[in-house]
Amino acid sequence: MRKKNPLFLICINLFMIKNFIYAQVLDKPYQIPGEIYVGDSGKLVFPLDDFFLNTNNGGVTWEEAPDGSVTILAAEINRNAGNITVTFQAWRTGAVMFPAIIIGGEKLSGLQANINSVLEKEGASIALLPQKEPLAAPGAFWIISLFVFIIFIFAALVVFVIIYGKNIYKILYDSSKVRRPRARVMRSIKKLKNKLKKDRIQTGEFLAAICREFRVFISILHTIDCYALTPNEFYGLNIAGRRRLSAFLSSADEMRFSGRERGKDEALVFADEMEKEVERQCGVYTRASFNGAGGESAKDAPC
Repeated sequence: MRKKNPLFLICINLFMIKNFIYAQVLDKPYQIPGEIYVGDSGKLVFPLDDFFLNTNNGGVTWEEAPDGSVTILAAEINRNAGNITVTFQAWRTGAVMFPAIIIGGEKLSGLQANINSVLEKEGASIALLPQKEPLAAPGAFWIISLFVFIIFIFAALVVFVIIYGKNIYKILYDSSKVRRPRARVMRSIKKLKNKLKKDRIQTGEFLAAICREFRVFISILHTIDCYALTPNEFYGLNIAGRRRLSAFLSSADEMRFSGRERGKDEALVFADEMEKEVERQCGVYTRASFNGAGGESAKDAPC
């Protein structure tokens, strides 16, 4: 009897061991690649029994994972190898359960894969940050809208101040300049009226006193010494409202120097008109300041 070659026997044994190991592997599910990380696509090969392999009614479908931990991309049956290959993507680490796979109307459940995390590998120094509040939290839209509205108002205010700030300051300054002489002349006319009502002053003295107070008011208001000016000379002044002022002073001189004796009631009515004229002169001065009236433009200001 011829002896067999030892090398041939070794090859036969290795081939048998390989087939045995391969058969053992095919009887168990396995992953491709061996380590699958969160977010990566991978494959799970799962052995099927004859019940599913012999089912010819329809194709392969699957359900959606209720917790969203895994997404099945494809599923294919290899009847020669007796298994099914499921292509998937997993979204969390650990043992991930697959939703039911439907083969010919029958459900195949119990499939699972082990998913790794890059951050959990030994030596990894990356750490996850704590979860942030979502931008679309309740009320976030209104908070952002309010913030944008406040910024818009602030920007508009800044532009307004840059453009009109100088004029506003001038108006406020002129208003404060008018306030004090107005209060002074109004207070003086009121005191004189009370004296006239109580017969503590003559009508002629009363008219002279209120006209003097009015001319002092005009001098302070326009910073011009106009105490001794005639009504016609007022018309030539470079001030706003000069025509009306000249006409009013003409009527005042007529009240004083017409030669006709004026009664108390008539003098009090004239004092009331003078108070109204003080208010009008203040208004004309303020409007002229607002419009920037000065020089020739002041001459053309409303009277």
